[in-house]
Amino acid sequence: MRGLTATATVVGTAVLFALGPAWAASASDTGSPSCAGKQEWPELVGTEATRAQEVIQRENPNVTDTTITPLGSPVTTDYRCDRVRVPVEEKADTTVAATPRVG
Repeated sequence: MRGLTATATVVGTAVLFALGPAWAASASDTGSPSCAGKQEWPELVGTEATRAQEVIQRENPNVTDTTITPLGSPVTTDYRCDRVRVPVEEKADTTVAATPRVG
C-alpha cells in the first residue's frame, strides 16, 4: 500500500485506527486531530465527576459535550475536539477513575 499511512491512537481504553494518504497525516504526533485548548485533565482523577465536567468546560470552552462514562462501556470511535468522556468505575460511581481526554 504505497503512499498510505496507518496510525493507531490510544484514547482512554479505546484504540483508534486511521488509514489515509501519507500527505494527509494529522497535525499532531499522536495521530489525533489537532484540537484547540487543553486536551487532558489528569488532576481530576479522584474528584467528583460532575465537578470534573464543570472544570473541563471552564478550562476548554471548545468542549461542549462532557459525558460521564463507566470504564469499559461501548463508545463510538470517532474523534471529536468538542467531546470529553469522564471515566468512572461503575455506572453508580461518581468519582473520576481515569484521565479525561478530548476525543
